[in-house]
Amino acid sequence: MLRKSIVGLMVILHLASCSYFSSDETADAVARVGESYLYKKDLSGIYGEDMSREDSMVVRNNFVNTWAMRQLFMDKARINLPEEQLREFEKLIEEYKTDLYTTTYKEALINSAMDTAVTTSEIESLYNNTEDKFKLNEELWRFRYIEVSPGFGKLDELRKKFRSFGEEDKEELEEMAIKFKSYSLEDSIWVKTSQILQKIPALGEEENRKNIKKSNFIELTDSLGVYLIYINDILQRNDNAPMSYIKPTIKQILLNRKKLEFLRKLEKEIMDEAVRKKKFQIYDESDK
Repeated sequence: MLRKSIVGLMVILHLASCSYFSSDETADAVARVGESYLYKKDLSGIYGEDMSREDSMVVRNNFVNTWAMRQLFMDKARINLPEEQLREFEKLIEEYKTDLYTTTYKEALINSAMDTAVTTSEIESLYNNTEDKFKLNEELWRFRYIEVSPGFGKLDELRKKFRSFGEEDKEELEEMAIKFKSYSLEDSIWVKTSQILQKIPALGEEENRKNIKKSNFIELTDSLGVYLIYINDILQRNDNAPMSYIKPTIKQILLNRKKLEFLRKLEKEIMDEAVRKKKFQIYDESDK
């Protein structure tokens, strides 16, 4: 971490000394440290909107003083640090610069030229061929629930519609939803148990755990409200993850594979072109 911090600092100082102050013209200079100049154009973007003149001056002075301190420390570093260490820093800076350019260029090509489409058949193929590898690391439920205040009227009617849950019941429950404290009626989606217990902590209490099982209705009451819960299905830890749940992960795996394949082809094309145009050549040691 220390080495990375030093490299980051040296990069900032190096870029500051190279990009800000290459011009010999001093007409628009705001400050100078040795042969390095800070210009008015370098102050653009440092001021906030509707900033008073006094606040602008404070921001300006702080920026200038920070810049000057960096330059002064850079000068001291160049004088006092060992030559071997300075050479190592310059090497690291060049490596960082190369990585920054190449990574940015690769990402730009990936975003503009790579086919990012992932078909359903590709997802199904990967899932079916590697199903055993997609194991759950925590329990999942497919469930629905409604939370209402303790004094909710027509609780019997609500309970009846919630348990029967036909198409007409669903529509009526959705219409009533404005009266609920919270709810989820989409019981075909797999949800992490940890997320459910955050929403309904009472389910995690030991006396209620015995009721947690497939195809089971649970009604709980506490000082905060009444909870109607129906558990459609449960998958345990280490069970195979259902494809609907793991689909985003599979899609990302496939995209990563496409990205690697795209970069391999890109690297080969660039290398072949460089060799063909004699921009890249490896010298035989026996020729020297």
